[in-house]
Amino acid sequence: MKKIILIFFGLLISCNTTGELKITNQWFRPAVKGMNTAFYFTIENNTNQADTLYSVNSDIAGMVQIHETFEKEGMMGMRQVDFVVVKPNSKIEFKPGGLHVMVMNLYSDYKKNSSADFELYFKQKGIVKIKAVTKL
Repeated sequence: MKKIILIFFGLLISCNTTGELKITNQWFRPAVKGMNTAFYFTIENNTNQADTLYSVNSDIAGMVQIHETFEKEGMMGMRQVDFVVVKPNSKIEFKPGGLHVMVMNLYSDYKKNSSADFELYFKQKGIVKIKAVTKL
């Protein structure tokens, strides 16, 4: 009986237990109809496998794109990126002055404490649906 119990616990320990990929700290800046805003969040990849964010969508605007801020010859700029790889057991923060999601041509006004739904598309995880609230 002891041998069976030891084998059982050995199998449990050898199983590849992984966490999950989750989105935290999601928010976006207030803006008025027709204007642009930025959407920020943190991706926590608590798994043993890399994942790739390749798209973000929301029905609050005409266009939604993943962007990064960069510096070239002393000038700051923004450019679209096709995807962001999130390494295993790591986190990536989308924040002002870095990676962010541009939400362009808003269909409505979004004042402080307004909320909106976003969909994040990952190669491994699939679609992650989240709600974000505006804040200054």
